[in-house]
Amino acid sequence: MLSQTISETDGLIIGTPCYVSGMSGQLKTFVDRGHFVIEQLLTGKHTIGVVTYENTGAGPVWRALKNLFIFSGAKTADKLVIKTPFGFDSLTDEKVKNQAKKKAHALRSAIQNEKHSLRSRITHFFVLNFGIKPFVSKKGQAYQGVLRHWKKRGIPHKSI
Repeated sequence: MLSQTISETDGLIIGTPCYVSGMSGQLKTFVDRGHFVIEQLLTGKHTIGVVTYENTGAGPVWRALKNLFIFSGAKTADKLVIKTPFGFDSLTDEKVKNQAKKKAHALRSAIQNEKHSLRSRITHFFVLNFGIKPFVSKKGQAYQGVLRHWKKRGIPHKSI
């Protein structure tokens, strides 16, 4: 049901705290089981990744989210990285609230204006056409469900 809901949205915000330079286990499981990349679940979606951290390690977590977005077909990938003390509610901080509002407005604007960065389009083109499509083609009939998802999303492919 969640994959269906995501496929019907124009934009998506995914957030996670940073634990030992990695995303939360819950988000990692969600991403792995959500088939984001192989099914191209974010094709045509605008995205923002939110990472909170206390000490260090937010960079690798943001890059993992950014790669997830781009490899899954997202149009734009923006970020909100927030350094916050343990146990502190970041949204009580006016500076953080203002940053979050700016990112939300930018997301809405990107959706309305169909903004799509050239870099993300090029990266996605190579990942999809030289990585994912050949992989799915080799899997044959076992990946017919993926091809049905691609067809629904308007992703061109050769039938297996």
